[in-house]
Amino acid sequence: MSRTVKGALVFNLPLDYLVWTEPMAQLLTAGNQLVNELPGVKEKQVWIAGTLSPRARKEMESRGWQIHDRAEAQLFSWVETYPDYKKPEERVASGLVTLNMKSVAFGVGATQGDGFLTIRERAIPSRSPV
Repeated sequence: MSRTVKGALVFNLPLDYLVWTEPMAQLLTAGNQLVNELPGVKEKQVWIAGTLSPRARKEMESRGWQIHDRAEAQLFSWVETYPDYKKPEERVASGLVTLNMKSVAFGVGATQGDGFLTIRERAIPSRSPV
């Protein structure tokens, strides 16, 4: 995260594809509330190396976020000394990794979680705690 001199708060996400899920909604709602409480923030931007689902775009824009997807090529085009940049061919995701984590810390901390690998609509649970 960074802040521009004009008051924009900018998040850079090195993601290939962002989808809207319940955990994503919770994360963005909580983060958005914190960002809205910061003094001097005039706009909120998210720069994503890849792209995002139509639902993710709609939900984020409805919360006041400016979306800059496929930003990798644009960012590299601003660097004059970087050799000709060609983004690799986009690929369809072959799976989805979902992690659920819980942490508690009162002097001594503990973390617990589980996860799933989803391939071809089949969820495979983790074999050991994350």
